[in-house]
Amino acid sequence: MRGVSAIIVTILLLMISVSLASFAYIFFTQTFSSVTDTGTEAVEQMTTNLLANMKIDAANEDSTDVYVRNTGKVDVDNLIVYVNGVIDNGASYPPSISPGDLEAITLSSSLNAGDVVKVTSGQGAIAIKSVPGGSGSSGGPGPSCGDGNCDPGECGADCPDCSVSDCCPNGNCDPMESPVSCPADCSIVYFDWGITTSFSSSTETPDMRCMHGQAPSLSNMRITSVSLRFSGAGTNAGAVAIYFGGSFGDATGATRQRQVLSQTVSAGWNTFTFSELNWPANTVTWICWKRSGSGTGVYYSSSSSDNGDFFSSSTIGRYNNGAYGNDPTANFPLSLSGGSFQPFWYSIYLTYYQA
Repeated sequence: MRGVSAIIVTILLLMISVSLASFAYIFFTQTFSSVTDTGTEAVEQMTTNLLANMKIDAANEDSTDVYVRNTGKVDVDNLIVYVNGVIDNGASYPPSISPGDLEAITLSSSLNAGDVVKVTSGQGAIAIKSVPGGSGSSGGPGPSCGDGNCDPGECGADCPDCSVSDCCPNGNCDPMESPVSCPADCSIVYFDWGITTSFSSSTETPDMRCMHGQAPSLSNMRITSVSLRFSGAGTNAGAVAIYFGGSFGDATGATRQRQVLSQTVSAGWNTFTFSELNWPANTVTWICWKRSGSGTGVYYSSSSSDNGDFFSSSTIGRYNNGAYGNDPTANFPLSLSGGSFQPFWYSIYLTYYQA
């Protein structure tokens, strides 16, 4: 009996040992699996946040539309828009914005000059822009990012030169500055080419106008928009186009690359956005526009010292051909041969970045 008891005890001990080992295996397997899953989810969320970027291309006075471009590598969704720090609960949003796409957020009320618009996404991307014309932006482009494009919650109210490390979050450097001075963590830096000066005189001559010059000697440039300063408001009163080619003083052979027709404009700077355009280095580039309606003049200067990036001489400043009319709803001509030139320089510029 004693021998049998010893055998039974041994078997019981072995069964207990096996049970404990099995329990330990199951416990630690589930624990490590949970930790692995949690870590994987955290890494995936962090990667998404790093790849999420967006910027506000346009937010204009008297408009309810805020145009947001996805400049990142992943979709952005769950958007929230703030105006002067207050959520607009009545705003309408797109379901999501894919990389490279431009979508409009419709606010519940029109914007005023100087308003600060902030858009956030569920992926952590932030885009901030002030409405041109207010005291923060001095009615147009300025030499600093103190115009509201720095996040007041991160940079504070005083951000004179984008030197604060948190300025221009997520690459949302202000396209109204030329060039933009931003910290190294800005993933995209936008530059202006043309004339960003807010001149005091305006013309209401409704003919088509073009300014031209040579593109910078840079690689991988992308044009995103054209901005123009109007003296007044008008419904479907503005149109712009970009041409490549021809030579200085002669647009023969120039071809249209992009155009925006029938845009309602307001007094001050207006931005015409379009799908991104590859911009070859050192290319002769023409920015053309048409406007109509009394009071929708475009600001200009007759001083050769204000030629900006445009071709300058005592006799050539603008390209003028009234034969193409003033209808902003109609296509621009396919070529720009002929016309006359006068030493006028207009408040118009394009915005680009290097990919």
